[in-house]
Amino acid sequence: MKIFCFVGMFIVSFLSCSRNTQLDEIERIEISLKDMSIVEKDSIIEGLNLIPLETNKNCLITHIDKIKIINNKFYILDRKSGSIFIFNDTGQFLSKISKQGRGEGEYLVIADFDVHKTSNDIYVLDGMTGNLLVYSENDFIRNVKLEFGAKVSDICFLNNGNIAFETQIFTRNSEWKYQLLITDRNFQLLSKELPYERTSSIVFSPVTSFMPVKENISYLPIYSDQIFHLTKEGILPKYKLDFGNNWIDEDFLFDKNSDPSKFIQGLEQSNSIYSLNTIESHNQIFIYFFYKGDKYAFLYDKKSKKGKFIENYMKNDCEYNGLPLISDKDRFVGVINPFNLTNLKTKKHVKNYPFLSEIDPNGNPIISYIKFKTIN
Repeated sequence: MKIFCFVGMFIVSFLSCSRNTQLDEIERIEISLKDMSIVEKDSIIEGLNLIPLETNKNCLITHIDKIKIINNKFYILDRKSGSIFIFNDTGQFLSKISKQGRGEGEYLVIADFDVHKTSNDIYVLDGMTGNLLVYSENDFIRNVKLEFGAKVSDICFLNNGNIAFETQIFTRNSEWKYQLLITDRNFQLLSKELPYERTSSIVFSPVTSFMPVKENISYLPIYSDQIFHLTKEGILPKYKLDFGNNWIDEDFLFDKNSDPSKFIQGLEQSNSIYSLNTIESHNQIFIYFFYKGDKYAFLYDKKSKKGKFIENYMKNDCEYNGLPLISDKDRFVGVINPFNLTNLKTKKHVKNYPFLSEIDPNGNPIISYIKFKTIN
């Protein structure tokens, strides 16, 4: 979850298009908090693979905000340290970008980043200047000044070669009141998509807005109950998340409240879900959110078109399974605090994961690959 106020990184907005979309053409996912269909966590997990990230003085991760998996490498964003760490698929540290500053080739704050799949160049979006800085895995290449009339918070390379940027929904300029800006590979604006009308000074956005799913990009707009697919044909609404009477009240979102703590307190005391996140894999969608201060996890199976709440999945920072941050084909990829694995040093688990016997509870996080069973 990200807050922008401008206080940190969350965005609050509704898309006017979500009122105009023909919902009959969208797959509806019912998520009822009244008639909850529940499954035990241990009974729904089919497979779990753990990858420890190497720990040394050159790659000390304070917090994982985002993961990208590109060409068998993990690219890990740690906003607190202002760094992007790069590991291979076995967890071996390769290099990092840590260029926080005001000089040439430096950035103030990393809002987001993406990696070009062909060149492996890393494009870092500076959340303060709005510029893009391009790096190889070791060196600064160039700076790109984005000529937009709205600040952007997320970047994604599309499969057709174009680039999508998500705006921060702060602008009062009607010419730039669009959720998405699409450019060509030279960052020349091609189109503005998903218009919105109302704005807010307090802003909530998903942890991961864009993620690849087969040949498309799955996209959850800022505080929307619809998941879109960015395809070669355009931006198509794909899923409608139906929370019934528990969906948030627009009037509350767009109240003149400028105090983030009071805003969050109001959400916790309301009858609405909040802090919605979706992670879509090839076969399933992992949906998690808050309701009255409690965490909920819901798994939807795209083949059977059925879904269930996973009991205690979000308990204790997801313990040893990890909260999904992204997907990789039919599996979900999450992060585990190594301290949570110290209680797994049994003969059974050490046989499967030998590194557990030597795990440092204060070391770098563990990457978890989770595969869920089919929901019937």
